[in-house]
Amino acid sequence: MRRLKDAVRDELFDALSSPDISNEDFKQSISSERLYPLYGIARQAKPRGRPRKVEDGDDA
Repeated sequence: MRRLKDAVRDELFDALSSPDISNEDFKQSISSERLYPLYGIARQAKPRGRPRKVEDGDDA
């Protein structure tokens, strides 16, 4: 977890010091969808909320 935090801090420093990086590029670079696989982090929390309603023919 520490390596992930350091990576996000480095991305923030790069974004603040470079005028070429847009807000959207920065947000995408620190997104969990991008960083979690790189650092081997898996979602541990179970999905919250009410389960989806199963309708006829659905396997959900």
